[in-house]
Amino acid sequence: MADSGLPTGSGWPQAWEVTAAGVRVPFPPARLQAELAGWHRLEGHPGRPALREIREDALLIEPLGPPPADPVAAVTAWAGGTAFETTAPVASMLGPAPDSPLSGTARVDRTLVRLGLKRRALDRLMASPIRVSSRSGPSFGGLHSGWLRTTADGRPVGLGWRGATRSGWSAQDLAATALSSGVDLREVHAIGLTDEDAADRAYDLALLRVACERVALLRDDAAAAAALAAFERLRDAQQPDRARVFIEGPAWLDTRPWLPPDGRVDAGTARRLLRQLDGLAVGGQVLRVRTEPPLRPAAARPHREDRLTRRRRLFSRWSEGIQVDDEGLLSATPEALALAMSEGLRGVVLDGTCGVGAWAIAAARQPEVSRVIAVDLHAGRLAMARHNAGLYGVAERIDFVCGDTLEALRQRPCDALLLDPPWGGRDYDRQRVTLDDLGMDLRPLLAAAPERVVLKLPRSFNTATLPGDWRWSAAVDARGVLKLLVARRGP
Repeated sequence: MADSGLPTGSGWPQAWEVTAAGVRVPFPPARLQAELAGWHRLEGHPGRPALREIREDALLIEPLGPPPADPVAAVTAWAGGTAFETTAPVASMLGPAPDSPLSGTARVDRTLVRLGLKRRALDRLMASPIRVSSRSGPSFGGLHSGWLRTTADGRPVGLGWRGATRSGWSAQDLAATALSSGVDLREVHAIGLTDEDAADRAYDLALLRVACERVALLRDDAAAAAALAAFERLRDAQQPDRARVFIEGPAWLDTRPWLPPDGRVDAGTARRLLRQLDGLAVGGQVLRVRTEPPLRPAAARPHREDRLTRRRRLFSRWSEGIQVDDEGLLSATPEALALAMSEGLRGVVLDGTCGVGAWAIAAARQPEVSRVIAVDLHAGRLAMARHNAGLYGVAERIDFVCGDTLEALRQRPCDALLLDPPWGGRDYDRQRVTLDDLGMDLRPLLAAAPERVVLKLPRSFNTATLPGDWRWSAAVDARGVLKLLVARRGP
C-alpha cells in the first residue's frame, strides 16, 4: 500500500484508517457535521486536505505529501505570520488549547501540583500579569514534528485535525515541535518580534501548556521535566535579573556591608535585603528598603545556622575548649565583630563588662594595645575569661579584676573604656531601647571615663537618648545580619 502521509509510531491517539480509497477518518454523525463545517470554513487554507468522499460515518481525505526531510528545519524556515503583543494574568493564557487531544480536560495548575510544585508558588505565578509577544499565521494544527507534512508548494503544515477548525500558527505549535524533537526553537519564535524577552515568555507559556497536556495524557517523563523547567523560567522572568536597592534610615548608617556604591545587586540579593532589613528598628528609626524596579521580599528568612557554626562565630577556637555559661554565651560579641570594634585602640584599655572575655581578648590582640584590664562582678565568669584568653595566647596581657567598674576606673588609669551594658537578655525590646532601659547606669561611668569610650548597644537603641558627641555605626556580620550598634567617643 502506498504511503498514506500519516504519522507512524507513538503520538497523539487518532482514529486514522488507511484504505485503498484514501484515509478514512471515522466520526459520530454530529461530530462529522461539525468537522465538515470546519473544513468548509478553511477554504483557501494551505493545509486544508482534499476530500475524496463524505460518508455517513466518516470522511475520506486525500493524504498530504510526505514529511519534510528535516521537520525542525522546515519549521525554522517558516517566518511568516502576524505579530501581536498583550499583557494579561498568566492563568488566563494557560487554558487548554483548542486543538488539545484532551478536549479541555488538562489543567496546567493541577498537573504542576502533581509534579511536586508548591501550591503557593504556583498561585503566585498564575495571578501575576505577564507581557508576551507572539504571532499567528496559517497552519493545520501543528502538534509536533512527527505530524508535519508538506503541501503541494512545499510548505510545511501540521496534521492535527482539531486544529482545522481554526486558523493560527502560534508559539504552541513550535513548543510542541520542540518537545518532540528535543530542540529549543525559541529563537525561531522570536523572528520578526521586536521584544525578544516577551517572545521568550510566550514560548515558555506555550511549552508549559503543551508539556502538561502530554504529562496528563501520556505520563511523559521528558514532558514533565520540560514543564517544570518552563515554570522556573517563567517565574524567574517575573523578576528582573538585577535591581537598584535603596536603604533609608539614620544618616550615619553605612550601607556598604550590603550594597556596592551604585546600589545595584542581583534580584535574589535585593529580595533578601527586603526581607531582612525593611521595617527593622535601628538607632531610634525604622529602616525602609525599596527597589527599582519594585520586587517582592524573599519568601522566608535565611536558614538558621546550626549551633556549632554559631558558636564558632563567637569564638573561632570554640572546639579547643572555650568555657562559657548561659549568660556569657548570650552576651559574648562574635569574634569578627569584636575585632572590628577594637580597631584603633591603643595603650591601656579597660573592659568594664568582661563576661567570658570575647571583647577583652579582641582588644588584647590589637598591636597598639599594651594592657587590658578586664573587670566583672562575677568571679566564675572572670575565670572563664582567663581560660579563654589562654587559648588565644593573650592571657599574659590581661589583668582580670573581680569588682565594680566605677571603682576600677578610679583606681586604674586607662586610655580607653569598653562597655557592653546589659540589654535585657534574649527578650530585649527590639523596637525601642533607651539609656534608662539598660541594666547599668552609664552616666557616672561615662563621667569618670577617659576621653575614648566604645559602647556596644542593641540595634534598637534610641541614639538620641545618649548625651554627648558620639560616632555611630552598625556592626554587621558576614551573613549581612545587623547584630548591634557601636557608639564611639573621642579620637
